[in-house]
Amino acid sequence: MHFATKLTECPDCHSQLKAYKTTRKLVKSAGGGYITIVEHIKQCRNGHERRLFHSENLPAIVNRRCTYTNDVMLSAARMRFIDGRSCSEIASAMDIEISERHVRRLSNTALKVFANIHEKNGDKLKPLLGRWVLQIDGTVDGEYDMIVAVRDAVSGFVLHAKRCHSESKESIEAVLNDIKLKYGTPTASMSDMRRGILSAIENVFPGVPAGLCKLHFIRDLGKNLMEYRHTVLGKVLRRHGTKAALKRALQSLPAYDSALLKEFENGYCSDSRRLAVMVARSTLEQLLCIKESSGNGFPFSLRHLDFMEQCLSALPTLTKLNKIGDNGSIAEAVTAIGSLASDSLAVGLAGELRGIYTLFDKLRKAMYPEHKGTPLSDEPMRTNAQMEADCEIVIGELDVYMHTNIPPYLFEAAKHIVEQYRKWKNHLFVNELDGIAHTNNSLERVFRKVRRNVRRRCGNMATGHQLTLNGECLLLFQNMDNDAYVKAVFGNSDIAAVFGMERELIPKTSAMTPKRRKQLLETAREMLLSGSVPDTPYTDEMWAEARTSR
Repeated sequence: MHFATKLTECPDCHSQLKAYKTTRKLVKSAGGGYITIVEHIKQCRNGHERRLFHSENLPAIVNRRCTYTNDVMLSAARMRFIDGRSCSEIASAMDIEISERHVRRLSNTALKVFANIHEKNGDKLKPLLGRWVLQIDGTVDGEYDMIVAVRDAVSGFVLHAKRCHSESKESIEAVLNDIKLKYGTPTASMSDMRRGILSAIENVFPGVPAGLCKLHFIRDLGKNLMEYRHTVLGKVLRRHGTKAALKRALQSLPAYDSALLKEFENGYCSDSRRLAVMVARSTLEQLLCIKESSGNGFPFSLRHLDFMEQCLSALPTLTKLNKIGDNGSIAEAVTAIGSLASDSLAVGLAGELRGIYTLFDKLRKAMYPEHKGTPLSDEPMRTNAQMEADCEIVIGELDVYMHTNIPPYLFEAAKHIVEQYRKWKNHLFVNELDGIAHTNNSLERVFRKVRRNVRRRCGNMATGHQLTLNGECLLLFQNMDNDAYVKAVFGNSDIAAVFGMERELIPKTSAMTPKRRKQLLETAREMLLSGSVPDTPYTDEMWAEARTSR
């Protein structure tokens, strides 16, 4: 492929251009093929120094200092930052010979290039937003800074990402002002309950309804109500060693006897004692396999409470099986559970937790009716008016409940629920948010995906460092997985070519290795402490020699 500038005369002196040099190099493409690039470089006839004219179209294919075409850079970035594959996996998966180091450098370059492309194409995105809902949140996996991201909940576009020291009002206002300047005013906003974010939204977008993520509200409410008791109950269970004792008992029990079970299947049993031991084994397996019942974690499921309640309910059965089977392992399990059942602190905590959870679950179900197998944040849509009506019924019931003869801990729990609901009610039910998810989970998923990919590629120890270095670009690059975004920004253009042309505009800087930087800083420390850092590039000897020559 031959390339040359379209110019025929010098733009400065309008003299004809002449041939300067012809370069030839072999480059590799993502399809596994090789391309010979021949570039005819021209020069002004008047001989302007260092005024060489290169092809304007060549950067769309390959960078002048690179031996891999732009589609290699784009493919590597997609596989690394969207699919979460490591550099070694990408190098092995490509049909060309490419080192891990080149994969890493090319994909990191693509991150910077895409950040520039996104910044320049705000005008293309703005008309597509229409009725848009601002989602804002931050992730704190960075070592020094928090990465704050802004996303449109309707289109799914990540509009902005910026490093901030914290989610303070001042930091969030700076982010929102940039958003307002580029994309205008949203229809509504969605965020968690941090006061700094809510105050910043109110100041930058006065009059815009500020909605709260209902999942954050319910989760924080449940933690305030039950976290202390649930933690103490877990400590009590560990102190008793109940789970460890049940595991020991289970390991000591014999395996299932298929022949005996076959007999029972046919309507009789020749050895009731052995059958009792097998039933006890099955009971212990069920106790030790208890997991978070809903899959949503604390406080929507209380694993310590669930384990204790199942143990206490299984105690009478195990006691009877122990009498029939006369087995030492079953007796050990009965003793362990009996010790727990006689602990007044554990029983009292379990009773209080179950009572508080019942009140909490009423409000939770009013906001999110249970649908088995469906994540809490993906519950079927209901309007805010419907949810508010259901929640008002629950709050009315709690108001009546508090005036009955109930234990103090239940009164305090009911009072806290009512107070928190009324405090945040205006932010919980925003009619402008009807038709989209009632949680901030879609933005959280972007955070989780980025963190998961970084951990998979770099390990847990390096995750914070990587997010500190490239967190904003990583979040923005997730837009490349959104077909509507790609169509809006790139249209019918070749994406790799757009990346290549933008890459050509990035200023070239000479890189300094970390080792060399460390050496210079160590030398600078010694010279600063000794006061010997010169303030000019000339030594005293040079000044003396200059004066002498005069």
